Amino acid sequence: MLKELSVGEFLSKLSGEKAPGSGSAAALVGACGVSLLMLALHLCSANSKYDSEPPIQRWQDELASIKETLEKLIDEDAVVMERVLPLFLSPIELETKEWNRLLAEAMSVSFATADACFAAMGIAKDMIQLAEPNLVCDIRFAALNCHTALQGSMMLNQTNIDLIREQGDLKAHLNERVSVLLVKTKCLVDLILDE
Repeated sequence: MLKELSVGEFLSKLSGEKAPGSGSAAALVGACGVSLLMLALHLCSANSKYDSEPPIQRWQDELASIKETLEKLIDEDAVVMERVLPLFLSPIELETKEWNRLLAEAMSVSFATADACFAAMGIAKDMIQLAEPNLVCDIRFAALNCHTALQGSMMLNQTNIDLIREQGDLKAHLNERVSVLLVKTKCLVDLILDE
């Protein structure tokens, strides 16, 4: 499992010729952002001023779940990439249905990464309202990590959408899903940075 590797080992694998690739890297960047949000929450909850704040425990639980999801997606993307990458590098011709199925599998991992990061960014926006001024920078930096991971995931999906064969309506639907998510995310990151 990739999440069990040291940072150096993961980076060494990432710079190699096989998986992991961009999708795993996006999930890792998102997990780093979520971990920073968890750190900020621990520091908030250590301050007696926040003991009575009801959202803190809920946010801790939600962030723990998001982090776990992103850690799983690091490995899931690598598994999918192991199946998809050889198709781009060899002349093997797959049937359209099988080709599209593999691309859809890759895109589902990227959409899951994006959804998890968007959820974390929503929590970051709310956290800024309660945080001490010295923690706001950490929260914003964490949110920017999640934003970068989300954008990277959607760039991967835009590339894969272009590779789908003979599926005009499907391509239009997926492009719309990517566009809506990017617009919502842009609004959210602007709110976080302007708080």
